[in-house]
Amino acid sequence: MELLQSLEPDQQTLFREWQDKELALEYMKKEWIYVKGVQDGIKIMSQLYND
Repeated sequence: MELLQSLEPDQQTLFREWQDKELALEYMKKEWIYVKGVQDGIKIMSQLYND
């Protein structure tokens, strides 16, 4: 917060945009991991069911 307050208004805007993009990227990474886990689970269940 202290860093943000020390910036000029246009720099604050850029910093907030960067934070938003960083947060969106983190959510996408977590979503990808979740989807990959579901896909792997489906593959395992399919193999167990077919055996």
